[in-house]
Amino acid sequence: MPTRKRRPNRIGITHDAACELLAAALGSDTRVNILDTLESAGDFASAHNNLRSAMRSHTFATGGQPLALQPLVQSFNGRAQRSGLRVLESWDYRAHRFADDILPVLMLDRCALHRVPVEQRRAAMAVLLDHYFVSILGLLAVRAWDDGDPSENLDRVSRLLKILDGAGNAPRFVDDAETLLLVAISHYHPQESAYDDLLENVTELSHENRVRLAHAGAGALGGHLRWGLRFMYKRDVALMRADNTVDYPWLVFSLATLWRELRRMHEANVTGPERDRVAAGFFNALTADPWLMTGNAPDCLALQRDVHAALREDMFENSDLLLRELEAHRPQPGSYSPLSFTSNFLCNAVVAMVATAVNDPAPSPALNVLFERGPRAGLANRDAEPQAKRLMAYARAGATGPDVPSLIVYDPFEGAHCFNVASAVLGEQVGRSASRQPMDVGA
Repeated sequence: MPTRKRRPNRIGITHDAACELLAAALGSDTRVNILDTLESAGDFASAHNNLRSAMRSHTFATGGQPLALQPLVQSFNGRAQRSGLRVLESWDYRAHRFADDILPVLMLDRCALHRVPVEQRRAAMAVLLDHYFVSILGLLAVRAWDDGDPSENLDRVSRLLKILDGAGNAPRFVDDAETLLLVAISHYHPQESAYDDLLENVTELSHENRVRLAHAGAGALGGHLRWGLRFMYKRDVALMRADNTVDYPWLVFSLATLWRELRRMHEANVTGPERDRVAAGFFNALTADPWLMTGNAPDCLALQRDVHAALREDMFENSDLLLRELEAHRPQPGSYSPLSFTSNFLCNAVVAMVATAVNDPAPSPALNVLFERGPRAGLANRDAEPQAKRLMAYARAGATGPDVPSLIVYDPFEGAHCFNVASAVLGEQVGRSASRQPMDVGA
């Protein structure tokens, strides 16, 4: 596929140059030196204020040559903003404007660092510093199409995330650039066309990158829409579709990509954990709105009607595969299922991950682990459930009233309910497909 012509870089900092700078910072003693310099302030309040100032200026004292990221951030953030994506900013729903400070500073202010035990304060600052770097890497993920090969650019961001994780003795946030990209755009952006523009760019990615992005989208959107259907839209699917017009094209991208991958593996007689992972991701996305594939494309998929129609036809032409794989991924009592994990917005899950890590900086699984059913990245299935419960407990503590739903919910009974609904909807549609009778939408 020919690459679309891109606008020239106005400031001149290339993606390669940005990655080189961050690789030098993350792969050396720079972070250790930053923390040493912060602690040399003499008291924790001063160290906290110095870290806040460094984040705001994007310039960090190291005891030697400062780490100056301001030109990089200005360049990449400016391009992101011109495209309609405010990656480093959070929308203030009360004031109806973006907050004055960037997300890492807001996160620093949110955490009650004075309550952290003295012996854990350096580790807490390290968590917040790592979150800052993750946020900057999010900028690079979103702007992977600016110059060079976008797939190679995303792969390089993924490698930088692994460098940031280091020896694996600290909390992890995300495992790959594709998930980080979705985290970076999960905040509210008034210019909704920016989401469509970014999705159009995805066609330029390699097969492997598209599949990884589809996995991330399945987990993020599956959890986001299941939460909304239950708590915000009171099981009204039509209302959910009307209020999530920017999400549904990404949902269909994830569904279509993972279904094609599952069909490819089936035809090649591929079995094992990777095929199970693909199927689990597909059904994670499908349970968000199982009625979506039982009729014509709704208005929110005006630009994806052909993709939707082809996916629907192929799914039900291969109904034996569909139902067999579905049943194989039924949630089991006592075993973690990603269908049980929901969050109103992906960014809120990351906020909870950072805040809980500040209070307990022990190693913890990345967001990707919560999106999947089986073991991954050296973590057993049993590691996902405690993390999901920790995030829910944090979200519950921040609820403004007893009738206000928690922004993060882990509920195995709801996961089983969502599976049963999807199984019934798909099973009924399989019975109808021979006569081509559309199914009424309803929850």
